[in-house]
Amino acid sequence: RNKISELIEMAEVIVRSQFKEANKKLRIKYATIAIDETLIPFYDKKNKREGKSVYDFVVGGPEKAGTYNFIKYLTADIVHPKLKFTLAIVPRRAGIPLVEDVKLLMDKVRKIVCIKLLLADRGFNGSEMFKMLDNEGIKYLMPLVESGSIKKLLNTLPLNSVCKDLEYGSTGYKIPYFVYVDGNKGPMKIATSIT
Repeated sequence: RNKISELIEMAEVIVRSQFKEANKKLRIKYATIAIDETLIPFYDKKNKREGKSVYDFVVGGPEKAGTYNFIKYLTADIVHPKLKFTLAIVPRRAGIPLVEDVKLLMDKVRKIVCIKLLLADRGFNGSEMFKMLDNEGIKYLMPLVESGSIKKLLNTLPLNSVCKDLEYGSTGYKIPYFVYVDGNKGPMKIATSIT
């Protein structure tokens, strides 16, 4: 076993305990969850001073802060007016698809609270992601990356409208609802499974 895995397990025990204590007054059973991906620059790739277990979690990426190597992780935070709390963390692993790590993150969250709605940014777009969320019964709301099929649809779809069963991505997976609305910074293109 590596030390990183042991630390992650200990952190999960602490998080569940802390949330249970914080939730005594609020009694949250169903929650809106926001997920995000974070990159921490990592500079020790060649020296190997940190030990092998750390390198399992070092991934490449576009240059930032003078390096191409990062420790990348996903977080799931509860969205509640009276509570700011990170419920789960999953380190990204090189070679593992994002959708698998998001599923693992959702499994960890579900051990603590039921997911009412998942919020994510456009970095989580993809037909495999939407398919996994739909198969898991997780309602979601996230902006869409403007692909060729989206651009074509926008030529015919009026602002402030909804399109049902939008075929998305190269596999043609059908997103339950595509919402095209006017936002503060211009038109927003949103994928959702909220009925």
